[in-house]
Amino acid sequence: MIEKVRWDIKELGAEHNQYVDAICKEMQSMMRKLRHVKKKTVVPVDMCRLMAEHNVRAAMLQLVEGYARVKKVCNLASPLS
Repeated sequence: MIEKVRWDIKELGAEHNQYVDAICKEMQSMMRKLRHVKKKTVVPVDMCRLMAEHNVRAAMLQLVEGYARVKKVCNLASPLS
């Protein structure tokens, strides 16, 4: 999804893109499922925290991978320029 985003300054809006909505939706779904499991059994707090950290790491890795696949980068938006 990320590599398909238009990265031209004129094309970027002030709002986020679809991939942000997708990430938020998946995280909310995971939390709903975890709450459902917690109703049926005991889930230690440390396990819940570990699962949340793992999901955040996985999402961040996917974001980095997506950004790495972007073909066109505008030098005006680059922090390294």
